[in-house]
Amino acid sequence: MKKWVFIMFLLVLCVFPISGNVSASETEAKENYDELIDSGIMDEGITYENWLEADSFPEPTKEVQRTLLKASSYTMQSGDIFVTNATSLGGMTGHAAIATSSNWVLDIPAVGKTTRQSTLATWKSFYKSGTVWVYRVDSKYRDIAIKAASWADRNYYSTTGSSKQNIFPRYGFLSGPVQFTTNPTYCSKIPYQAYWNGSGNVAFMKVRAPGFVVTPYGLVDSFSNSYKPKLVAKF
Repeated sequence: MKKWVFIMFLLVLCVFPISGNVSASETEAKENYDELIDSGIMDEGITYENWLEADSFPEPTKEVQRTLLKASSYTMQSGDIFVTNATSLGGMTGHAAIATSSNWVLDIPAVGKTTRQSTLATWKSFYKSGTVWVYRVDSKYRDIAIKAASWADRNYYSTTGSSKQNIFPRYGFLSGPVQFTTNPTYCSKIPYQAYWNGSGNVAFMKVRAPGFVVTPYGLVDSFSNSYKPKLVAKF
């Protein structure tokens, strides 16, 4: 009898081997969410379910990476989108940025910081501990990429498009539609809004409901299927 009880115990362990880990992971995720809410970084209108959905996107796959340009062959173009796994917030990995020209990368790096523009070499040095993936829309939509880059520059750095910064949004998350508000903002929201506004009447981006968080890993999925950018380089 004892032998059968022991066998049944082993079977239970085999069927439910990671239940404790899942519980611990869920507890940590909820604690991270609550901390963002309590600190005022995130609007209470963004639910815990919204946050979990946002964290469900994986980083780019190895299968896609095989077709990429070598880093030495890559030449930055305005509208290029950068995603890296070198940093995280609230347990969610990833950071995103957009090229506003062939020389400058625009992003908002972290809580307590505002937007900045850096050369590609400088920006890469900030995230050298991880991988950077570069996305680009199809060349037939080059005009939209240029407009998106200009929109990002003039709405998140300088209203005149000059090198002197006169826009200083804070880092944070609002529950309203991600398409519209620019202050507060967060990293992957900027490229999303840039292409939303830069594409005019073209349905380039998916409409996201209030409370939806556009994450770095989920950024490409926020493009309409016909306009999704391609992964063109990896550093």
